[in-house]
Amino acid sequence: MMRLLVLVLLSLGWTGSAFGQPLSGVWHGRLEAGSTDLRMELELLAQDEGLQASLISLDQGGARIPASAAELDGTRLRLTFNSIAARYEAEVMQTRLSGIFVQGGEEFDLEFVRGRFDGEHAHGAVMDRPGDDVFVDGAVRLAGTLLRPDTPGAAPGVVLLNGSGSQDRDSTVAGQPGFALLAEALAAEGIVTIRMDDRGVGQSDPVPPDSPSDLARDAAHALTFLRGQPGVDPACTGFVGHSEGALIAFLAAGQHSDPAFIVSLAGMTGRLQDILVEQGEALNRAMGATEQQIEANRVMQEAVFAAIENAAPGEADQEIERTMLANGVAAQVAAEQARIWGQTYVVEHFKLEPRAAFARYEGPVLAYYAEHDLQILPGPNRRRLEAAREGLPTRIEILPGLNHLFQESETGLPAEYATRGHAMAPTARETISQGVAAWARQACG
Repeated sequence: MMRLLVLVLLSLGWTGSAFGQPLSGVWHGRLEAGSTDLRMELELLAQDEGLQASLISLDQGGARIPASAAELDGTRLRLTFNSIAARYEAEVMQTRLSGIFVQGGEEFDLEFVRGRFDGEHAHGAVMDRPGDDVFVDGAVRLAGTLLRPDTPGAAPGVVLLNGSGSQDRDSTVAGQPGFALLAEALAAEGIVTIRMDDRGVGQSDPVPPDSPSDLARDAAHALTFLRGQPGVDPACTGFVGHSEGALIAFLAAGQHSDPAFIVSLAGMTGRLQDILVEQGEALNRAMGATEQQIEANRVMQEAVFAAIENAAPGEADQEIERTMLANGVAAQVAAEQARIWGQTYVVEHFKLEPRAAFARYEGPVLAYYAEHDLQILPGPNRRRLEAAREGLPTRIEILPGLNHLFQESETGLPAEYATRGHAMAPTARETISQGVAAWARQACG
């Protein structure tokens, strides 16, 4: 999943006194948009300093989308989600929220009732080995969990780097805490891990990054922190990154962090524009789009990419809006899309040439891809990594029958993420954890 925006959570215009704590908690409902039926969860927290809200679409990957504005006026709830150009307005009743969800110029009825959907994991679930709560202080302060194995002596260590989107330290997607389970598996293999809440999530500072380089600096600070912990062999520490997190690992290696090794899990290896075209075609085709529709989407993507590339500094949003209007997109939709794609983080991401980062890092790299992954396609991403790492120590494996989260999969579509019943296939967890341990021992002698 691509990190197109990291939001600062804002609280506007409400002190919590009018409705009190009963509003707080988790609500669930179904959004019916044409033939699409999406399970949605809404997390609300009413405090004296204001109202906080996050939306989770369980059938579209399950990443938390923090509200950029949240307000309660009497019994009228108003939430704005700038990252997806959407808003939700509802009447607050004793047992339900009855309202309208607006996105892309279209309105849909959306009613929430209390509680989560049955069978869903609690987000940020506490696992069998909870570990120690820690804070990494760098340009921002990130909250995380340090998990040590039971083995004596100094052990290898890894920093786990989340994929795109605002994720908690467990890399919880669709209610499935993937990194929490992976950290446990790594501990069983004698590996120390640290995993962190993204900026703006949990107790981490709500300071959005302006570019992937900001996240790379965060990762470098985390590696330095890990090396200073008791029971960690400072000469045998590295990164394990998922999706965009793998790219961040390579960028962090250029921030004087000097990891002993890097492990890439479904790591993106192309420019953002290449990844988005590949991803769009694969997802659309899997969902039954015609070749004509797929081509039309690609043409629109390329027009937006050109607008971003040619825009003057600070004017990408305006150029995108003009481009979309010229291509027949409705004014409201064009304005909403421009706000998303014109952000500084996206513009800076488009300037990246990942190949240079892969070639610059001379240490050993272990990469796993998933056969059914429709977000980071294994074929093109593997080929790009092989080309960039020619002559450098690199091992690449494609694990069969798995999706982007390394779950057992039939279609690879994100709608599967919430329905597989596991955060990571047991065979994948075993393969990856044992592979990381063997790679660390090999890299560190």
